[in-house]
Amino acid sequence: MSKGMRDFAILAGCLFVIRLFLGFLSFPAGIAPVLNFLSTIVFLGLPIIALYRAADEDWTAKAAGLCLGAGAAVHVLGGLALRFVLPPFGLGTLVVQSLVQLGIAFWTLGLGAYVALLIKDKNLILPVALFLAGLDVFLVFYPAAPTSKIVRQYPVVFQSMGVTVPSARPATPREPQGARVVPQAYVGPADLLFIAAFLIALHRFGMKVRETVKWLVPVMVVYLLLVLSPLNLNTLPALVPIGLTVLAVNWREFHLSREERAMVWGAGLLAFAIAVFGLVAHFKDAKARLAEPLTTETAPGGSGSATRPPQPAGGQPQ
Repeated sequence: MSKGMRDFAILAGCLFVIRLFLGFLSFPAGIAPVLNFLSTIVFLGLPIIALYRAADEDWTAKAAGLCLGAGAAVHVLGGLALRFVLPPFGLGTLVVQSLVQLGIAFWTLGLGAYVALLIKDKNLILPVALFLAGLDVFLVFYPAAPTSKIVRQYPVVFQSMGVTVPSARPATPREPQGARVVPQAYVGPADLLFIAAFLIALHRFGMKVRETVKWLVPVMVVYLLLVLSPLNLNTLPALVPIGLTVLAVNWREFHLSREERAMVWGAGLLAFAIAVFGLVAHFKDAKARLAEPLTTETAPGGSGSATRPPQPAGGQPQ
């Protein structure tokens, strides 16, 4: 195992241990918000740093496939155990929940490495980042898009795929007993996948990968804090800040021919068009829903990018 992958495994293991720690303990209600803020920083910052370390690797299709296969196996088997075998709470459930998150970390890295290997020229990063940003806005907001429909109609499916940002359990008399991970937000696996792809591609082409990570960590933390804020922004497309950060930091690294500039303009215009189309449809749908009588109770939506779980009346994540 190379140093980069060893560092990735160590940081992923640290997150595994912290999840167990948060799953076992409850904390005074007064300090829980502070711990939740720290948890947001840790569970967004450390994965990005781990991916940065993994980018320092001589990636091949075989290595990416092994990482993808091992992570997917852990994720799927753990998810089946949680769904059909294990109880809602308890030590075994907590361990498997944490293993599932470990599996997600590895398969998103492997798939991200595959994507990075497909990028044969550093100038392709520019149109790819622009197009993905627009596509993510469309998938999050367009009511009939697969991502939007899954999150609104089948939130359990999205939550089983998402990266969980755990919260500190407040110690209250009504708190259910038993070890468990209490989510305060979910991050879509596509976000880690494309962060991995971008960082690996930047490293392969000798671009500003360290500087990108220095900006990407605080940008993503602030972005998720917006999701968790009282502004009622339950969902936001995270590939927008990811792509824009990558491009802003590495802008001077791109040297485009006339044909490449035309391709970038085409990708940018297409991304803008599908993003606007998705947003317009979203607001029309939202307006129509407000005009209809409330007949069923629906859970707050979440994106394939960043979302928080449904909130009960008491305000604490379920």
